[in-house]
Amino acid sequence: MTKARRLSPVLALLLLLALLLLLAGCRGSTEVTGPTAPAPAATVAVSQPGPSANTSAQAPARRAPRAVVEDPASALLDVQVTRTATGGLRVATGWACVARGCPHDRAIAVSDDGFRTARYLRWNGPHGQRLLPGQGQRPTYPSTATGLGHLIPWTATSLADGVVGVVGGGDGATLFPFSRTARSTDGGDTFTTVDVPLTHGARAYGSGFVVLAHGRLLALLDHWSDDRSGRPGPGHHGLWVSDGDDWATYATAEPRFRPALGTAPRGFSPLVSLAASVPHGGVIWVQTWEDRVYVSTDSARTFREVRSR
Repeated sequence: MTKARRLSPVLALLLLLALLLLLAGCRGSTEVTGPTAPAPAATVAVSQPGPSANTSAQAPARRAPRAVVEDPASALLDVQVTRTATGGLRVATGWACVARGCPHDRAIAVSDDGFRTARYLRWNGPHGQRLLPGQGQRPTYPSTATGLGHLIPWTATSLADGVVGVVGGGDGATLFPFSRTARSTDGGDTFTTVDVPLTHGARAYGSGFVVLAHGRLLALLDHWSDDRSGRPGPGHHGLWVSDGDDWATYATAEPRFRPALGTAPRGFSPLVSLAASVPHGGVIWVQTWEDRVYVSTDSARTFREVRSR
């Protein structure tokens, strides 16, 4: 009995210490796991961004469409000009930055008043199909009807009622050989097909074809098979027009441009594309290597420059 009474204070002290330690541990656990507790300092110090976060940080921010259009480093890639119901012109142009190191954003600018005011949109699928539908190599008519055989067809925009023109050439090369033409005067039911002969032994390559209001075929022939690097061949690099409805015979076309066209590098044609649209009487336009746009409303006799942005 005497020994037990001597040990009771020691036991009481041990029990008290154990109780204090238990209470302290519970309070520490509540402070760390509470809803407003900050992340542990050690975790913040050692965390590193993953690969996706690093890539996102390095990607250039997408610019607003207007900034893409107005950037001097942007290039004019596509044009669509239509007459409005009131006699004006609606000009839509597609721009993209193609210089090394710049963001590859694309944008479309549209104006009905010579770009005193304009709308700017991102150049995506729906906007592109509606505003810049493109022209040229479309299989509108079967080769069995046109007589073009295995040649790739380029359907010319026609400003002549009932006249359809399809040009055939090549095997899918970057340049489009001007090899054969198919002409219809009954809306495409029947065609007359002729081969386009060589000029001074050289084959012409085209960058646009339009059937004019009186049925002649206008062609932009800006390259020839005898061209060499930095030295164009002797053939006329520019616009050619058929001898009436004889689409196998052509002469150079010399419309008046206001202001005059600039000179392209190395003596090639300053024109890089030819196209047309039909609504409200039709309009023809050409694009130059300097990103300038000229339009004609008199069947390609004269062209005047319009703003492109």
